[in-house]
Amino acid sequence: MSGLKSRCVVLLLAAPLTSLGQTQASWSDYRPQLFRWNETFSDSCAAPDRSWWLDAKCLGLGESKDTYVSFGAEYRLRVDDYDPYNFGVSGSSRVTSTQQRALAHADVHFGNTTRWFTQLGYGHEEGRPIARPGDNDDVDFAQLFVDYTLNSGKQPWHVRIGRQEIALGRFVAIRDATNLRLTFDALRVDGHWGSSKFMAVAGASTR
Repeated sequence: MSGLKSRCVVLLLAAPLTSLGQTQASWSDYRPQLFRWNETFSDSCAAPDRSWWLDAKCLGLGESKDTYVSFGAEYRLRVDDYDPYNFGVSGSSRVTSTQQRALAHADVHFGNTTRWFTQLGYGHEEGRPIARPGDNDDVDFAQLFVDYTLNSGKQPWHVRIGRQEIALGRFVAIRDATNLRLTFDALRVDGHWGSSKFMAVAGASTR
């Protein structure tokens, strides 16, 4: 029996900031994140000398640098090649699974207290003899939630309601092994009580 082989192809699009005519200082608040909803662009969007790239990335909605909307998108292509499929059980032959995932979002911030995050997603897989529930979906809301921050000082409380990804270490994962991430229609509350951190979630998975 030949060994099981698996390949994963990931396509990324990136460009050095200097090639876009933009200095590092204008992107001082940007930190690459696994989740788009963890990124912030308040300083970059307010930069007076920002380039055309930032003009396309974000749009100010008021005089405050914390009131703006930013846009983003990502595309993932993954190819899994199994030879033989299912370790050759029941005479299985070679199977190649091609998975495509596209996401586009708008992230609207209304000062330091309110935020609206909308993300559209599409997923398609072909090649597997038995379709998995987390691989295919027409264009739909991947995420759609509202954040509200109470007491935006040193120990703020955050309330999030709507469709959202939830990553809690080994307890709740986003399930990136499948084509589509796991999301929840849920209410989430995060905050601090003295020296202790508090988090509560109530909701149901979307798939």
